[in-house]
Amino acid sequence: MQSFQRCKVDCRYIEELKCLYSRATMAIRVQNQSTKPIQLQRGVRQGDVISPKLFTAALEDVFKLLDWKGYAINVNGEYITHLRFADDIVLMAELCLPTGTDM
Repeated sequence: MQSFQRCKVDCRYIEELKCLYSRATMAIRVQNQSTKPIQLQRGVRQGDVISPKLFTAALEDVFKLLDWKGYAINVNGEYITHLRFADDIVLMAELCLPTGTDM
């Protein structure tokens, strides 16, 4: 939620998200029997429409801290260091070729 604050998301929305996630529970169903509700402690819900936004906001802070020098692929003159798609990510790792080498 701190990432949302840094992205300047209205505090009312942040509080709503905190409320939603702090009350999240799950149950395990085997055949026709379900366990008692289990309080979720961490993570986001798979398939939840806000999950990709939470993922992106949290990673934005990480991306700002990383040193991208020397980690890039030259694609038509543009140096790409990382790619982000919804809740998927591609990070460029240690170079095998010097920066500036065309592929």
